Amino acid sequence: MNKVQSAKSPTAKSPTANIRLSVWEPRWPQQCACCCGTNDTTIEIEIKETDEDGDILYQRNWEVPSCNHCKLHVGLAQSLTFNTFLGPNPSLGSLIAVIVSLFFCGVFNSSLPLIVTIVVILALLARYYWRGVQKAKKVIKAECCCAGPAVVGLSHHEFRGEMHTFRFNNAQYAEAFKQLNNAHAPPKFAS
Repeated sequence: MNKVQSAKSPTAKSPTANIRLSVWEPRWPQQCACCCGTNDTTIEIEIKETDEDGDILYQRNWEVPSCNHCKLHVGLAQSLTFNTFLGPNPSLGSLIAVIVSLFFCGVFNSSLPLIVTIVVILALLARYYWRGVQKAKKVIKAECCCAGPAVVGLSHHEFRGEMHTFRFNNAQYAEAFKQLNNAHAPPKFAS
């Protein structure tokens, strides 16, 4: 079954569209999903569902066409959310800093080291984030639809076969995707 269902038709006034598809392997238009320019690389997107224990119940990855320029600004945008000045795991870096400051709180019998540590961590995170935003703004082109990924995998459903939901931040690319995958209006069903 090769059928795509659009939850919302993209228009010039609506930059995003949700597309539901019931194909195992969607066909991607061979142009950059962000700027609609010539694609010369891909960006991997994923749909991953886990149970309450964190065990993976479902996982699928797709390679979405991109140009090198857009792949760079998407990487910068993602690094702002996943990495910080404190290292690849900001939670661990922050936790270590707080533990060290708690030690000094006990040594000096004062909460001042903890307060200073928290202020310094927040200042470093704000500085890192601001510099990353400025770097991303320099890289993004006028044709780009957004700083982050142009296509995001949202969810997986079992409905007359495999159905995957994607969010497109570029209405022009979403329309090309719909046409390539023979899109039509979605049926009425409870989700």
